[in-house]
Formats: sequence, structure tokens, C-alpha cells
Amino acid sequence: MDALLGDLRYAIRGLRRTPAFTVSAVLALALGIGATTAIFSVVHAALLRSLGWTAEARLLAVRVSYPGHGLYDIGCSLPEYQDVRAMPFVEAAGVHQSGTSALQGSEVAERVQSANASSTFFEALGVVPLYGRIFTASEDLQGNDGVALVGESAWRKRYGADPALIGRSITIDGAPRTVVGILPGSFRYGNVEDFYIPFGFTPTQLNETRTNHGFDVVLRLRPGISLEQARAQIATLSIGIRAAHPESYSGPAGWRFSLAPLRQQLLGKTREPLLLLFGAVVLVLLIACGNVANLLLARAAARGRELAVRAALGAGRGRIVQQLLTESVLLAVIGAALGVAAAHWGLEALLSTAPESIRGAQVRIDRTVLGFAAAAAMGTALVFGLLPALRASRSDLVHPLKTTPHHRLGAALVAAQVALSIVLLASAGLLLRSFAQVLQAPAGFESEGVLAATVSLAGPAYDDHDDARIRYFTEAIKAVSALPGVDSVGAVDVLPSTGSNDRSYEIESYQPRPGEPQPENQFHATGKGYFQTLRIPLLNGRDFADSDDARAAEVAVVNQAWVRRYFPGRDPLGQRLRLFVGKSHIGGWRTVIGVVGDVRELGVDKPAPASFFLPLAQLSPPQMSLVVRAPAAIGPRVQEVLARLDASQPVDRIAPLREVTDASLAQRRFPLQLLGAFAGLALFLSALGIYGVTSYSVSQRTREIALRMAVGATEQRVLRMVLGSALRTAGIGASIGIAAALFFARILSSMLFGVSAADPLTYLSVVALFGLIALAASALPALRASRTNPMTALRAE
Repeated sequence: MDALLGDLRYAIRGLRRTPAFTVSAVLALALGIGATTAIFSVVHAALLRSLGWTAEARLLAVRVSYPGHGLYDIGCSLPEYQDVRAMPFVEAAGVHQSGTSALQGSEVAERVQSANASSTFFEALGVVPLYGRIFTASEDLQGNDGVALVGESAWRKRYGADPALIGRSITIDGAPRTVVGILPGSFRYGNVEDFYIPFGFTPTQLNETRTNHGFDVVLRLRPGISLEQARAQIATLSIGIRAAHPESYSGPAGWRFSLAPLRQQLLGKTREPLLLLFGAVVLVLLIACGNVANLLLARAAARGRELAVRAALGAGRGRIVQQLLTESVLLAVIGAALGVAAAHWGLEALLSTAPESIRGAQVRIDRTVLGFAAAAAMGTALVFGLLPALRASRSDLVHPLKTTPHHRLGAALVAAQVALSIVLLASAGLLLRSFAQVLQAPAGFESEGVLAATVSLAGPAYDDHDDARIRYFTEAIKAVSALPGVDSVGAVDVLPSTGSNDRSYEIESYQPRPGEPQPENQFHATGKGYFQTLRIPLLNGRDFADSDDARAAEVAVVNQAWVRRYFPGRDPLGQRLRLFVGKSHIGGWRTVIGVVGDVRELGVDKPAPASFFLPLAQLSPPQMSLVVRAPAAIGPRVQEVLARLDASQPVDRIAPLREVTDASLAQRRFPLQLLGAFAGLALFLSALGIYGVTSYSVSQRTREIALRMAVGATEQRVLRMVLGSALRTAGIGASIGIAAALFFARILSSMLFGVSAADPLTYLSVVALFGLIALAASALPALRASRTNPMTALRAE
């Protein structure tokens, strides 16, 4: 212990005597460890932290697919849930559906995150409430469903963590509900949900159409049942259901169940970009380690005589290595402390651009993250400190007293840095090119200058009251249209790029192929003025009019993709379609009165689906989004108008449509921004490494350069010699980096749009950029070498 304390005191004195070296090394480590710690905190919160479930290894998500229609991993219908729940390998199964609700009871109603859940949902997940209880089986049914569960976060923020909330009544969507339990803050299923209410099933609902796939189903396997066994049994169940219900599942669609580990299903879209970013930031840390290793090599070379003297006085190699590693550990600890502080400071900025699924994961610097930072500090100390320590502790006592060894190891480290930087630059370049392709893809509508206000009507005044819903939205459109500065107003049930809305229907004059089911495409309820407001072109026929109300003949508008799918080369006007649920039709035949341009409704990186549109007054959906072409400052006025119509129905969201649609790109933008930042940091550190090694090489070759110039070498020749050596090192690293980037680019292929993983323009641009950086980093030491005065240098020697 005394020797260790002595080494520590000696290391502190040594680092204080060389402030430039200390600051450079600590800064490089702080950047590397700080970035790694920040990303690990996100990975830990989103992918590794407990979600408050019990027996997680036995929890599975149940999904269905229609491979023939290109539909995979969609939700289940309630009858399908009942089928799965009855299987012998299932210990418990529950159903869940996310949404929002109006929290009422105060002067101003508020829109909150909520979910419907069955009692068996919490049973399957093994959730134990913090206070109170979960739902009972009887409360799943209509008439007994006047209860609610509150999440711990909402309980603390809204109700002051008052345990007496249990048993009190709160008003959700116009209905009083008794709070029966507080869910623990550790519990999470998808997005953070503040309130849970029962479904209030009716016997009809539990046995309704099998084509309403809007429910998340989870199950817990019985002990001893493997995932492979469960998949085999559910495949048999799929075959049996198709045979028993040919009207719902026949044809080439190939309906079937699928099972996946629940955590994997919920975090699947988040997992890949986060692991990519974590891998990228580890490369940045390795590059930082390479920089510090080079600094230590140069420092050890400068201390060669000192270390040789210590060895001559009896210090063994192990003792010298211990001393040098103590300095490395001290540097890593200081760097880690600064890095954790930087990670804590920058975490909010990092999360500001993250998708909602990551922002809701309660990311923080906790004990686990601090433990990771400590482990990273010790690991990096070994990575960047061991080789320089072993090299400096060689047993050759005479050579160090004569001269300083050539820094070949430093050049090798720089080549490795360059290779890692090329991998990061190429990955960032591919994502950037892909994102540019996404932005250039025509969306089919104009969101600039449009405000979107979403309202979900719920409560006794609107539930099962079509006329009330139609009246509210019709009056809302008229009232907002009357505001000064408003050019036009429309409405749609689902905004472009924010989700899908499939519906089964039949087309009167379209004959499906033998065994092919009736069409199932995107459909939307729209108010008059929607196409005009978003400037979706009307290509044929007419738009909806005020006269297209509940008393008029039923009509529809279709898009170009719909025409190409069902009536290529033919006039679709006058064709008729009819909605249905199971075997029951909804309304009568609807006549196609117009054709509009295609809109990329599922996201700008996905092709426009075949879609049809119905007038609001003939459909009465519970949720609509008003789209208002007007200055963004009109938002508060729109909110006031809607509050005057019905103060009990809060607006879900008012925001520029550009922000709403841009949110669909968050899954692409987030990894691009961070990977770009990491690539820039790697480029900076690699440039410093090239500069440092070139400068050190020049300082060690001063006598050689002086002799060359004394016998006739020109400044240009010396300049080419130094630059050539630096660029050769960079070239070797770049060659290795390009090969590695091409190999690892396959991981990115699923995240690319319109760009190949082997895109030549990206790789050529990366090499050209790095060539310029390497040239700039080595130019200053090369110029200094070319201006060496031979007489002065040789006299100094």
C-alpha cells in the first residue's frame, strides 16, 4: 500500500510538471468516456433496465401476419385473443390498447396518456401495485368498469403522492371512475401511461369480427414450456382457426399467429439504432485511447533516461510498469470524472432529438451508469497505458541512455485510429445520404404553413352518438375558418405520416382472384377542405361538398395508387365500394366521385398505399385532426375556439404540421445526428493523432534531416519526405478502414433508404475528406522540418 501511495504522489507531481500533456490526455479521455457514458445511460434505460415485469423470460407478445398482403406483426382481434388464451401452454394472457383520455373535474380538461387493459394483462405481466389492487375479472365487463389505475409518476405529480387517492373518484372521458390502485414507477409497457381503465367489454365485442386487429396481446408461458414448443403449438392453432373461419382467413393472404419475446417486440425498433450508436461511441473511445497512448509513448521516450537510471538503481520491470500504469489510471479517473459531468450536462440536449420511445424511458445517470463509467475508466487505463508502459520498461539500460527509439508503435496506433474513423465517417455518410433521399422523396402534400389540432371526443355525450360527433367537428371547422388570417381548414382522422388505418371493404366491379380476400386498404374520414388545405391535387372528378352529409348518397374519393391497383387504365369515377366488418356491411354502396394525388401516409420513406377517403358527415369518427392553413401564431386562438365548443374535450395537440410529420423521421434523425457528431469527434482526434505522431517523428529525426539538407536535400524534398511518411500511415489506415466499413455497412442496410450500403460516392467522399484532413494535420510539422537550419541542428546535437 505504501508503494502504491508513493506511486500516486509521484504521478500527481509528474502530471503537474507537464500541464500540456495532462490537459491533452484528460481532454481526450473526457470526450471519449463522457460520450460513451451518455449513450450507455440511454441504452441502459431503454434496453436493459427492468420494466417492472415478473418472469420476463416467459413473457411473449402475440402478433398476427398476412404475408400475402405484406402485413407483418400487427395486432390481434378480440376473438383471436380468446383463442390464444385458451391454449394449454398459456399460464395467463391479457390485452392492452394505448390511447389518450380527457382528464376532467377541474376548470380546464386535460389530455393525458392512458390505456385500456384487461385484468389478465397485469396478471400476465406479474405487476404488483404500489398501493391498492389491480382490476378484477368482473371489472373487465361493461357495467362494472367504473374504476381506474394511476401510474406512480402521475400520482406524485398530480396528487402529491397522497395514499388517500385510493377510493377517490376521478373523471375520465366524462365518466366517474374510482381509483383502485397505484402502479409502481418501475412498470412500463411501451410509452409511459398515466392512467389505466378497463375495456368494459360486452359479450358482442368479445366475439366480434376477426378483422379488427387493434389489440396488443401478451401471454406468460407455463413453466417448462419453451418458446419453440409454444411456436409449434400456435402454428397448429393458426391452421385450425383458418379452417374454422374461412370467411375471415381464406385466400393467399396466409394469415397466421407469431410469437416473440415481449421485451424484444416492444423495443425492437429502438434496439438497432441504439446498439449502433453504442458501438460507434466505443470506437470513439478507442480512438481517444490511441491518442493518449501516443502521448504516453512520447512522454516515455522523453523520460527514457530517467527510467533507465531507475532500472540501473534496482527498480524491476514490474515496478516501473506499476508506476507508469498508476499515471494512466490517474489520467483515466480524472477523465472519467469530467466525462460523467459532461454526460450529465449534455443528456438533456441528447434526448431533445430522440424519438418518443427513448424520451419516455426515464434516462438518467444512476448507480449502474456510474459503475459503467468507472469500469470504462479502468478499462481505458489498461488499453492506452499498458503498451507504452511495457515498451518504456524494457530491460535495455544502455540504448535509452544513448538515444530515443523510433516511434513505430505510434504510427501503428495512428493507422488504427484512421481505420476506426473511416468506419464512423462512412457510416455517418451513408445515413446522411439516406436521410437526404428521404427528404427529397415527394410527400404528396404541403405541410409548410399548416397548423394541426387533434381532438379525441369521448364521454357520455359522444359515445355511440354519431350526430354529436359530426356536429362538433362540423362546427369546429366552421368556427376556425372564421378566424382572421385563416386561408382554409380541413380535417382528417389520421394525419399523414403518423399512423395507419386499414379497413376491409369490397369493390362492386372488382373480381378478386380465386381465394383472394376482399381488399383491405388505408381509409380516412375527411372534412371538406382537407385536400385543398394540404394542397393534395384533385386529378379527376370532384371534392367532397357540404351536401355530402348523412342524408345524401354515400360517396368516396380515392387516390392514384388505388386506381393503379384496381382499375389500371380505366376511369374509376362511378365505381362503387362498400365497407364491412366480418360478414356485416357498414352502410350501403359508396360511389367514387373523385381521384386525388398519392400521399406517403405511412411515412415519407415508405411508398404511398392505396387509399380511399370518406366524408366526415357520413362516418362520424371519434378522433379528428383539424388542419389549418394560417400563420403559426393563430394556435392559441384555435384552442380558444375549440374550448368554447366544449370545454370538457381538451385538444390533444396543437402544433405546426411540419413538426408533426417530422416526428416520423425521429427514428432516422436521431442516430444520424449522433453518429455524425461521433464521426466529427473521431475525425478531430485522428487529426490530432496524425499531427502528434508527425511532430514527434520530425523531432526525433532532426539530426537525419539536418544531414540530408547539409548534403544537398532541398526544402521541397524534405517536405515530400515528411508528408509522404504521414500520408502513408494515413493511407494504410484508410485502406483498412474502407474494408471494415464495407463489412460493417451491412448492419446499416435496414436503416438505409434509396442508398446502397456500398454506395461509391459516400466512400470516395469519405476518403477525399480524410485525405484533406490528414494533409492539413501533417502539413505544419512538415513545413517546420523543411525549414530546419542544418548548422544549428547539428551544433545542438
